[in-house]
Amino acid sequence: MTTGDHRFLKKLKCSEIPIQREESPAKIIAEIQELDDLTKAEIRRHFDCMADLAKRSIAAKRRWNAQIPFTRLPVEVITYIFLLACSEGGRHLTPLRIGSICHDWRTIAWSACELWSSVTVCLEVQEEPVDIQSDLLESWLRRAKKRPLSIVVKYGSEDVEDWEPPPDVLVLVLAHSEQWRSVDLNIPEGWLGCLYTVKGKIPLLERLTIKGVLKCNEEVFSVAPQLRSAAFKVDYYEPKELGKISLPWSQLTELSITSDDIQTCLTVLERCSSLAHLALHEKSKPFYRRSDGSTPSSPITINLDGMTSLHISSNAEVSSFMGSISAPHLKDVAVRFPRHNPDFPRSLRALIARSGCAESITRLSVVGYIASEKEMVWFLSALQNLSELELDNNKRAPSFSNIFINALHSLTPEITHSGSSSRRLLPNLVSLRYVGPIALDSHPFLDMLDARYNIGGTNDVPQLKLVVVRSYDESVKEIGCLSQVESLRAQGMKVDMHYIE
Repeated sequence: MTTGDHRFLKKLKCSEIPIQREESPAKIIAEIQELDDLTKAEIRRHFDCMADLAKRSIAAKRRWNAQIPFTRLPVEVITYIFLLACSEGGRHLTPLRIGSICHDWRTIAWSACELWSSVTVCLEVQEEPVDIQSDLLESWLRRAKKRPLSIVVKYGSEDVEDWEPPPDVLVLVLAHSEQWRSVDLNIPEGWLGCLYTVKGKIPLLERLTIKGVLKCNEEVFSVAPQLRSAAFKVDYYEPKELGKISLPWSQLTELSITSDDIQTCLTVLERCSSLAHLALHEKSKPFYRRSDGSTPSSPITINLDGMTSLHISSNAEVSSFMGSISAPHLKDVAVRFPRHNPDFPRSLRALIARSGCAESITRLSVVGYIASEKEMVWFLSALQNLSELELDNNKRAPSFSNIFINALHSLTPEITHSGSSSRRLLPNLVSLRYVGPIALDSHPFLDMLDARYNIGGTNDVPQLKLVVVRSYDESVKEIGCLSQVESLRAQGMKVDMHYIE
């Protein structure tokens, strides 16, 4: 054995670890159990400490919230504020979101059933049943208690025609039909069979909106003692299909129809003896023609004695429809013809003349292509009691000029039974809004404003209080900054001159 081997053996003996005596397994297990118990106890102590700190923090925050003046308002006032916040103007705010702000708000929101009386349900096709939406809706309706409901039902998927049966959430909505006050239905044709369950069970229904094709039992909505408003938004309606819908037409005071052919409305207008507001919107599709090439027409004039508001939007020829109705008490007229349609103004003038309602009209809104400024002035000259005028002229139409402004300013001789007198165009005008091309001279325009505001209010002549002009002429913006205009604003007249870039 060499010297190197001796040194190696010496090192090996020095590095040897002494062998310990064997311990009892029971003792080791007991020690492990003891350490685990201590660990659990320590963890539990820390959790209790964290929970105590969280409770103290929540209590401190609630004391802080109690110092905010808003929380001192009566619960009824806070509830009303929440109701306004969740109204149509705040669509993204729901009582669920309000309840997530703080404990006090959640307590008030959860107990205010009126906050839960409006609900929008979006139906989605799922490969597997999803109960979350049904559970949420059930909880929502439970908080609404017995309040009348405003329901909107729509579907967000297109591939639904072969999906059977209808989703549970739709069945849940239909089960609460006795609470419906307003319902907006936009569901696929394959689910319309579910509507049979609501027949005779809609005692509170006041407003009905139907989108899409309605080919279900025409008697579904026939018994609705409170129904006053109906709106149809359809892809296409043959006259016979619209006439098949059984509603208490004689009860309706509001009717709105969006269709490819507004002429089909005549099939139901004869039954609407209480109608006060009529809105017709014709889509931008070719005007419906009969197989013989003629346009549908009504052999008689439908007298809508109670109608006070008429809104029509059309891209097609409407003389046949306009010539089929009479409205002697018309007050509010709004027409929209986006394309150049000289027939539309003539049809409207004929309707007013035939109805004898020129003296009763107080508001007129015209959106479209106004081809002639002189013709518009002549048309307006018959509306002596008009107080609100809105003209939204097409960008490509001829510009308005001083002809219109001078007519509003100048006195026109008039012969009456008591002798001669003079009058301005639209002597009762209070609000004027014009959008479109216009070429203004500042002096005639300012003279008109001054005369209509300062002379108005005397001798029972109303003041022109609001003037809004929005045009593509940069001079409009300059006129709006003139000292005379600022002076009129200081006196209380509202003048808004805006340049459209």
